[in-house]
Amino acid sequence: VLVDGHDAAAVGDEALLLARHGPVMVARERAAGARALAATGAADCLIMDDGFQNPALAKDASFLLVDAQAGFGNGLIFPAGPLRERPEAARERASAVVVVTPSADAEIPDALIRFAGDRPMIRAWLEPVAADPQPVIAFCGIGRPAKFFSTLEASSYTLVETRSFADHHAWRAADIDGLMALSQRHGVPLITTEKDHVRLPPAARDIVITLPVRMAVDDPGRLGEVIFPVLARR
Repeated sequence: VLVDGHDAAAVGDEALLLARHGPVMVARERAAGARALAATGAADCLIMDDGFQNPALAKDASFLLVDAQAGFGNGLIFPAGPLRERPEAARERASAVVVVTPSADAEIPDALIRFAGDRPMIRAWLEPVAADPQPVIAFCGIGRPAKFFSTLEASSYTLVETRSFADHHAWRAADIDGLMALSQRHGVPLITTEKDHVRLPPAARDIVITLPVRMAVDDPGRLGEVIFPVLARR
């Protein structure tokens, strides 16, 4: 199903964010979704989100993202650990290793430099697109809430209080009421991620502000060296 006209409950928060940049198809079977999207004539290049381990589509290029702070966790595969497969096996299928650091000036751990081996390595980080520093009540339901709070502080926001929820948390009326009460008590606005914002009830979206971010890379030229030859072949 194409994302247009749907809400987060039907297609998910990430799909709605991606739809701001181009047509997005959500499908249980990735190959069927790709065929359906291609049939619309919407694009001649498909980008699959979170599809590194999905074998249904032959990929011309694959990017393996690693969080510089979390690394590979305890090194074990789910459910014993956070990994979906052995990192070394994943690296063999990667066109490039992208190490996501907390900021533009953060160092890449030596262990991840060694891990990348002969694969092109690109350092990336999230940076605010438009910040409005002020005291705020920050809340979110993402994989690592501390990352969002750190980004706010690095952007000179003052965190009066913070609230963390589970990843992809479905906002309930009680959640919103509690957050609104906090905001009124301290006399400061509520702020959350764009990903959380699209899941909020419409009335709450008009009140809660966001910190828009984009992913930046340290070497756009190296990224181009991976992508452009693939696009030229296709």
